[in-house]
Amino acid sequence: MPVTPRRALLAYLRLFGVSCLWGGNFVVAKILLRYWPPDRFAGSRIAFAALLLGAVATLHGQRWRLGLRAWGTLAAAGAIGIGLNNALLYGGLRYTSAAHGSLIMALSPVGTAVVLRLWDREPFTPGRILAVVLGAVGAAIVILPARGGVRPFAAGGGDIAVFGAMLCSSISFLFLKRGLETVDPASATAVTLAAGALVLVPPSVGEHMAAGSGLGWVLALLAISAVFSMGLGMLWWNAGVAVVGATRTVIFNDVVPAITLILGAVVLHAPITPRDVLGFVLIAGAIVCTVSPHRGWRRPDREGPLLPNTTI
Repeated sequence: MPVTPRRALLAYLRLFGVSCLWGGNFVVAKILLRYWPPDRFAGSRIAFAALLLGAVATLHGQRWRLGLRAWGTLAAAGAIGIGLNNALLYGGLRYTSAAHGSLIMALSPVGTAVVLRLWDREPFTPGRILAVVLGAVGAAIVILPARGGVRPFAAGGGDIAVFGAMLCSSISFLFLKRGLETVDPASATAVTLAAGALVLVPPSVGEHMAAGSGLGWVLALLAISAVFSMGLGMLWWNAGVAVVGATRTVIFNDVVPAITLILGAVVLHAPITPRDVLGFVLIAGAIVCTVSPHRGWRRPDREGPLLPNTTI
């Protein structure tokens, strides 16, 4: 189907909506983590999304005969990029702000470029070198203490844990990239989510919610987060890739931390500091440098599928 201006505009509006959903999810996570331990929160949310996407894929005719290699590759991607990723992400969010978590996770495209250079020997353009420098400086501004000394874990370790989650997301792309060579994105997403849930759910057995927390509204907020942030978000994201291409789609990663900064200030009354703003500007610049074309580059007729970040 040809890409008309109307289809392109609708795709961009949906991608902006996905960015708002994902940016708001960091704020939702901060609220829910007051009542649920990180493993139980992440495991329940991901298991719910895995069942939902698995059912949808089955209804669309997926017979799940993927082959041993595809199962193993996608399971590794899910265990690292979703299981370990979410354990570090939501564990870290208990000790850092939603804004810091969103800013650090926004570095994922930069981390992926570095990982692909180290393992797949993909070319490192001047733009990507600049992206690494900007991203490193931006992350340092967000993570390091404002004054001398080393922050205790409760103050700075949360940022370090989220940075580890970002690295897990980048490393998992190596496996995901290979898995997507033979498996469609929707089925691959369902398999990786299931693998991630298998990593997260067993450690959460025996964990209890905080006393006095109303189970009803917590479960409702959890279900809304899973359905809209992961389900609807993935649908709109993949639709955007099909219409405007992966390179233009990734730019919307810049919007996520901006939305988190604004909603965090409004809902959580978290102050927006000059360091947060400077970190956002540098990290946004790093993402743009990572995905911007270099000299001699031409947009291919078809771009490969770009799976969304399933940690949000």
